[in-house]
Amino acid sequence: MILQDVFVRASVIVHLESGPLGAYLSDLAAALNQQRYTVHTIQKSLHAADAFGRWLIKKEVPLEAVAEHVVQQYIAGLGRRTTKSAIVESLEEQGSLNDRADPEQDDSN
Repeated sequence: MILQDVFVRASVIVHLESGPLGAYLSDLAAALNQQRYTVHTIQKSLHAADAFGRWLIKKEVPLEAVAEHVVQQYIAGLGRRTTKSAIVESLEEQGSLNDRADPEQDDSN
């Protein structure tokens, strides 16, 4: 599934593809579609993933540095109860994220 299968407006597609997670969004859409989510839910998830990616840029957090504590910081800033976004789970499955929960962790001990 590609973004054109989910969105009609070209401006929305261009906006999503231009974001820092744009390269991952088609894979996320395909995974959600395979899990039989509705198009509306997939659209909401893609917008949420885009917002998370843009937040990472604003906070100057490289994708490789995203770990659980970063996700929790983002969620806390939303001001509402929510769970880990589908994009974060998808990136974790692809091995694109740092699996360390805390940047202060030192594995050398």
